Amino acid sequence: TQEGTEEVMTEVTRQWLVRAREWLKRLDPQATVPPSARLPQSALNWEPAAAVLFVLTHGHFDPRRDVPAPKQAAGAAAEARGDPGLVSVCCATSDQRRSFHPLIYESFRRQTHAQRELVVVHTGEQPS
Repeated sequence: TQEGTEEVMTEVTRQWLVRAREWLKRLDPQATVPPSARLPQSALNWEPAAAVLFVLTHGHFDPRRDVPAPKQAAGAAAEARGDPGLVSVCCATSDQRRSFHPLIYESFRRQTHAQRELVVVHTGEQPS
């Protein structure tokens, strides 16, 4: 409740929370969200995976800052001309970031852009 008024959770919000919990389990089945974790109201407009990253990184990853709006993304002008071109996704990672590896691959797999490549620079000893 906020200031004595009861918040009503919509079905859309419930479904969003279910998807966010699924992403959290993919990253780390043992992970829990600390009771002190808070998301801004705008998080309901984020992909659930982005909200999970926001919480797990204690706000160091913030979609409001780190994810460009579709029209601000590089190549938006080329896409408007009907020539979207190749999109390269580059990720640097290490053994300490192993719990994030499934998220990298799943997020890339879900992208709808036809011409894309994933470049993973892994500095660890064990392959992901």
